Amino acid sequence: MAKSNNAENTLSIDWDSIIATIKSGKCVLLIGPEILSDAYSSFQDKLLDFLKESLSLESATHFAAYYRRHELFDFTDETEHGLVYQKLKQFYGNLEDNSLFQKLASIAIPLTISLNPDDLLCTAFKAYRHHFQFYSRKPMPDNTDEAPGLEFPWLYNLFGTLERQETLILTYDDLLNYIFSLLGKSPDLPGPIKNALGEAENFLFLGFRFEQWYMQLIVRILTMQGENKGKIKYAFDKARYQEDTFLFYTDHFKVRFLDMTPVEFIDQLYERCKAKNLLRQPLELSEQLHIREQLEKLFEDDDLEAALNVMKKYFKDQGEAAEDDYEECIVQTGRLRNLARNEREGVLTFDDVQIQRSRIRKACRELIKQLER
Repeated sequence: MAKSNNAENTLSIDWDSIIATIKSGKCVLLIGPEILSDAYSSFQDKLLDFLKESLSLESATHFAAYYRRHELFDFTDETEHGLVYQKLKQFYGNLEDNSLFQKLASIAIPLTISLNPDDLLCTAFKAYRHHFQFYSRKPMPDNTDEAPGLEFPWLYNLFGTLERQETLILTYDDLLNYIFSLLGKSPDLPGPIKNALGEAENFLFLGFRFEQWYMQLIVRILTMQGENKGKIKYAFDKARYQEDTFLFYTDHFKVRFLDMTPVEFIDQLYERCKAKNLLRQPLELSEQLHIREQLEKLFEDDDLEAALNVMKKYFKDQGEAAEDDYEECIVQTGRLRNLARNEREGVLTFDDVQIQRSRIRKACRELIKQLER
């Protein structure tokens, strides 16, 4: 086996370079499933054990084939797909938020791309009341001039989100079709993300399963946007990879593998960013109070449509993470306008108008509670 020419690069990390690219907005964080591993077992083993128990994957009567080597399913019908989807939601729903994601949410990296379908990082951003934008691979976001930045970071679930079953990559067809869509001169990625990847100078791979054959294509697609000269790529937990995997990525993609675990790296990066004043500050409580006070005043004046407009703007700024709340605002606005029209036309009695208006007020109160999530 050929010996890597970059072996000397695998044992050190240029912290100054990482901090500089974070400060300039040219650092990209890439998260894989093994960021959720612990000292006792890999994340993939935990997931497989759960699926074995809940779906009887190894029994003679199992209904869905699961290929462990590639971590993909083969379904015979939509019912099987739906059952696996529900079990995956159950598994990820039982994962606990932890300090790792809280720290990641605080570090001022403009673009984070995750291969995981969970919303743990998204939840951490909301807990800190950071402004951010969340997207998954489908549907593609509308055209926007708001590019990923230090003050307005993007979170992008490359392999879909559990919130939308149709976005998940569970089968060979799902995977191959998606990879084909990413290949070529115009990858199926949002424009702002392609631009950010092209301008990036530093890539941090945390918890990636590099041994998977398709990961070579994913790494190439993500790191080969724009000019490739001078881009620095770090990966972690070197000991978990077989030598041929380690050497391939070191030689071909110039990835620098480090002995430290993702958790150790994030802990150190957090402290260094804290020392350089590069941690995001939570949305000021006064701003939250201002929104609440504004809504309370509008409720006092019984101006429900204005209150809904305030909430619509707030939820729209949160992106896909608050899409359901944003759509609920639109629904309630429509109900309110229909009620006003029916009242003008005399279609409803006074009591009917008051009952329906009370229901809309109650729905608005429930939406206000979502501001505190």
